[in-house]
Amino acid sequence: LSLEVCERLSGEAINQWVADQKYWFQTFPWGPQRADSRFIWGVVSELAEWSGKTVLDIGCHYGYHSFAASKAGASVVGFDKDLRPVSTAQFINDSIEMQDVRFATADPGGVFDTILYFSVHHQFDEAYEGLADKISELRARARDRVFVELIVPDIKKTRTVEQIDAMVGGTPLLTYQHKVRHTRRIYSVNGRAGAAYGGVIKAPK
Repeated sequence: LSLEVCERLSGEAINQWVADQKYWFQTFPWGPQRADSRFIWGVVSELAEWSGKTVLDIGCHYGYHSFAASKAGASVVGFDKDLRPVSTAQFINDSIEMQDVRFATADPGGVFDTILYFSVHHQFDEAYEGLADKISELRARARDRVFVELIVPDIKKTRTVEQIDAMVGGTPLLTYQHKVRHTRRIYSVNGRAGAAYGGVIKAPK
């Protein structure tokens, strides 16, 4: 058991810290208004149970959706391979949002109730060649559902939106023009956790 006491920054200190940051993608109420973070959360927040649930936020960046799920009562792990946004997310957690999100630069593995996979896939698979396999993998790790956000059509324009829909295999919730770049579509995909893990459910540490 460890106990950590955190103190929230003052409004002036937050403004100064924000001004010193060079890269913003997600949009917080107290930060630069650049992307569509609140809008996306509004689309998915009413479609899942959060209180008392476990959530994995893949490609969490600065952690907006991790914090939103945590505020709704979930136990959250935010994962991003890039140390820079993870370090920033941890600072935001401890000094601004004051939540209990655990951030990591490696996938913690295991099964979660809900998995968030927002605007991640195109970063390593622009033509979506491995999209169907990735969605299948995430479904096997989600008890309830996986929320997915994708650029549509893919950046390479090798597949139509209809083909991408078939690869995802879930329910399209919304298609919108992202403020930064490209048209994007949000999906809800049913989870099927259990079979791929021999029925053993591993909770996040």
